[in-house]
This record gives sequence, C-alpha cells and structure tokens, in this order.
Amino acid sequence: MKIIEMIKSKTAAYFPALESENFGFFWISQCVSVIGSWIQSVGQSWLVFSLTKSPFLLGIIGALQYIPVLLFSVFAGVFIDKTSKKTILILTQTAYILLSLLLALLVWTGYIRIWHIISAGILQGFINTLDMPARQAIVSELVEREHVLSAIALNSSVFNAARIIGPALAGILMGYFGIAACFLINAFGFILALLLTVKIQPETVRKDILQTSSPSFFSDMRMGLAYLSENKMLYKILLLVAVMGIFALNFNVLIPVLSSDVFHQDEAGFGFLMSAMGIGSFAGAIFLAAKGRAVTGITPLVILPFIMSLLLALTAFVTNYSMMIMLLALSGLVNTMFFTSANSSLQLMTLDEYRGRITSLYTLVYGGTAPIGNFFVGWITEGYGIQSGFLWSGILNLIFVIPIVLMRSGKEFSH
Repeated sequence: MKIIEMIKSKTAAYFPALESENFGFFWISQCVSVIGSWIQSVGQSWLVFSLTKSPFLLGIIGALQYIPVLLFSVFAGVFIDKTSKKTILILTQTAYILLSLLLALLVWTGYIRIWHIISAGILQGFINTLDMPARQAIVSELVEREHVLSAIALNSSVFNAARIIGPALAGILMGYFGIAACFLINAFGFILALLLTVKIQPETVRKDILQTSSPSFFSDMRMGLAYLSENKMLYKILLLVAVMGIFALNFNVLIPVLSSDVFHQDEAGFGFLMSAMGIGSFAGAIFLAAKGRAVTGITPLVILPFIMSLLLALTAFVTNYSMMIMLLALSGLVNTMFFTSANSSLQLMTLDEYRGRITSLYTLVYGGTAPIGNFFVGWITEGYGIQSGFLWSGILNLIFVIPIVLMRSGKEFSH
C-alpha cells in the first residue's frame, strides 16, 4: 500500500490533473480511443494507396475528411457551449463505432470500393466537427482551473504515445490479419471509451456562461467572433496554427508514398516510419508536461515553425532509411511542441464562457486547413515526386510564417 501511495503522490506531483477521478476516466478513454483511431488511420491510408496507387487521390481523400470541419466548426462551437459536452461525446463515440464496424465488414468481405472510403471520410469529418472541440472544451469541467495545463499536456501525451503504438500495431495487424482488423480494433476501442465516458460527471454549466449566452444561436456565434477579434493574441496564434496546419501536417499523404516509392517497404516498414514521428511527438509532449510553464511564451510559438520548415526541406534530400526515421522523429517532436503550446495558450487565455467557440475555431484552423494542405501536397507529389512534396512544404511554410512572426512583439507573447 505504501508503494501505491508513493506512486500516486509522485504522479500527482508531475500530473496534478490525475487527482480528479472524472479526468482519470476521460484520460483512459482517450488512451484506448486514440490508439484505435491511429490504427484505423494508418490502415485506411495503406488501403487507399493499395487500391489507387495515387498520391493525389490519397491527398483528396485525406482532405475530404476535414471539409465538414472547415465549413461547420464556427457553428459547432456555439452548440458545444450551450450543450452538455458529455452528451456530445457519447453521441460521437457511438457514431465512430458504427462507422468503423461498417468499414471492417466491407473490407473483410472484399466489397470495399474507393467511394466507400470517400463517403466514410466525409461522415467522419462531420463527427469530428463536434467531437474534437467538445473533447478539448470538456477538460475545464473535469479539473480545477490551475490543473488545466496539466490536463492538456496529458491529453497531448496520449495522442502522441498513440502515434508510436498505433502505426506499429497497424503494420502488424495488416501483416498478420489483414486491413479489416484495423477497423475492427478501432470499433472495440471506442466501445470501451464510450463505457468510460458514461462514468464521467462533469461540472454543470457555470453561471457566468449562462449570463453571457443569448437566446439566438447566431447572436452567440457573433459574440464568439467578436471576442476573438478583440483579443489580438488569440487571433495571431490561430494564424500561425493555420499555416502550420496547411504545410506541416501532411505526413499521412507523404509517408505512404515515401515508404513505397523511395524505401520500398511493406506494411510493417510503413508502420515503423509513422511510429518514428510518434516517438518524437511523445517525447515533446512529456517534456512540455514536465516543464509546465514552458508551453506558453514566445519561444515555442515563434521559433518552432522555423525549425519545422528546415526539417521538411531536409527530408526531401534524405535517402537513408535510418536517417529518415531520425528526421521524422524530430518532425514529430517539433510539431507537438508547437501545437501543444498553441492549444494551451488559447485555453488559458480564453474565458470559460467562450471556450467551446474558441476551441472550435482552433479545430477549424488545425484540422480544417488540412484539405488545403492535403490537396496541395498530393498534387505536388503526384506531378513532381515525393522530394518536391517535402521541399515545397518546407519552403512555403517558411514564407507564410515570416510575416506573421514579424507582426508580433515580445510583449504580446508574454501574457
């Protein structure tokens, strides 16, 4: 018992959010669902490329999943602020289960066609539009305000640990049991997540949220946009996230082509390349979780986009498999440190009553810009090769980041 108490004490010292039983249930549900999602994502990418042999079509399908996020995130934010986030998560997780089971059945029976995957991707995009911001916004209802930072870092570590485990498991599952197993495992993961979500008892809607809510849906939406426009720092962080979202998050399109055409790897080799990014990402998340205050400030939000541009450009010239694993790991670390820093800064700087709307806007620019990036990198790679895909991603990321950074002052970033 003393050993257990000591472990709990040490864990709480580094990760105080885990003192909350509600957040504990939520965090475990995140663990199983995010790993399953990565397994399915990797399996789906390999399935699409196997069916089409087209990087451009792979990019188009990746983009279609985010179009609903791009179109409807602003509206979703108002709904999330006015509705039980627990109820939203129960509904979205149920939808994920049904969709994954359907895809598993189609793949297992051999009836899967590319239009099935396109349709499923669009449906998943609609689910993500509600699920992603609700999942972020509920954190403030599960932990004390002073522990929100710890909770965000823990969520980030889960996501990035899954990037290590998920792709590797996907490669093994595809090699031994076929692609259908990836979709089936994801469905079972969401079933367990759903059972854990039911146990969560979030804090009820706060009085300050009720006081700033209007009877009109569109009035609430305008209030959220007005709040953003009045907070210059929030607006500028979102601009940086948008640029990085377009040019630095296209590895789901680039790595299948890199694995097949440059390194001539099978499913397992592809999975290990994806896992390399996960290793770096997890290291970045743990560093931020341990350092706490390091997730805000000028350094991560300004310096890291420049480093990411350099890594993308360097990747274009690497032909050694081991060196590529190292570069992908570094890319994962840099991306995670940047986006976790941006997410944490937005959450801590936003009033509770606007958090659903601001997290929806974060989802919009983080995930909703993916159609642009996926389309761009798929087109470049299809026409000019994988090296051009990486090189131009790095160059354009740098070109667009520079003017945004020059608009900022150190004083603005010190909040």
